[in-house]
Amino acid sequence: MKIFFGKLFVAVTIIFFVTSVQAAAQGIQSGGKGSTEISAIEDMKISAVKRALAHLTERSDDVDSPYRKLLSEYKNFIGAIHIDKRGKNSAGVFVIGTVEIKYSELQAAFGRLIKNSQGGDFSREVYVFVRVIADSPEDEIRAAEEIILQRYMARLTENKFVVADADEIIGELNLTRAMTFDQFVDFVKRKSIDSPEICTAVIGEVRLNQ
Repeated sequence: MKIFFGKLFVAVTIIFFVTSVQAAAQGIQSGGKGSTEISAIEDMKISAVKRALAHLTERSDDVDSPYRKLLSEYKNFIGAIHIDKRGKNSAGVFVIGTVEIKYSELQAAFGRLIKNSQGGDFSREVYVFVRVIADSPEDEIRAAEEIILQRYMARLTENKFVVADADEIIGELNLTRAMTFDQFVDFVKRKSIDSPEICTAVIGEVRLNQ
């Protein structure tokens, strides 16, 4: 693939969807859905706590894991709720807004849970979104994206991040090549509202010139 011998322009943005881990209470943009507005708000709270937990530990289906135990106590870590949008669709009621998380209390509870646990090797998940901008055939662009993505994944794994599966969103990257880089970043942010597990994202762009 001779396009790799061209000049490279790399733009990389790391987005932390929880803005400040130092704050006692912090607002997290979130969304929820349910059969009623009350259930949709509860779903929004759970989504926000999931996003906050992603800064402390990886997701787990083990009921005895710190992740599942803290998630079951999510109401203890919720502050004020600010709803920016509400509505209905074929799936039911949805709400979008900001949930204040009592992060200091969540962090303290997490510390207590792992104090006596064995190992204590917990990792954060990171999602990687990289697009290639080039005047080249589509198959060459997709191959370039795959190579670059693998390089990101290798480096992040070396630094003890868990590189999460972002295939569902990566499949839509061909729709983003006409966007500016800032629009691309906003695109991933919007997608994250429906995917509360996306807490930390590395968003990259590579421009290949012949």
